[in-house]
Amino acid sequence: ALATPLPATLTPVGPCYALAESSAAVGRRSTRGSTRTSTAAPAPRRPTADSDSARMMELVERAQAGEADAFGRLYDQYSDTVYRYIYYRVGGKATAEDLTSETFLRALRRIS
Repeated sequence: ALATPLPATLTPVGPCYALAESSAAVGRRSTRGSTRTSTAAPAPRRPTADSDSARMMELVERAQAGEADAFGRLYDQYSDTVYRYIYYRVGGKATAEDLTSETFLRALRRIS
């Protein structure tokens, strides 16, 4: 069987792994009697949620002022998340792509 890479729209991005990074027990089995300790390097520190929120609000305000680049950055940040949510709900790739496009088109029309 040939392995085909996942489309770019399904690549994990952003905070989708935030919970796994903060919990050392995720994905590990209990080993009774084992004294082995993890030697893995700590996960890189992420910016705080407040700075992320402030940065996104700045982009929204710039997009509301008519700056196309700011809306493009918002699209880049949220399109994968919106697509995944819609895909989970409808189960079809083409439908999820269409609805994702429609979502951002409506957001652009009503950004002010």
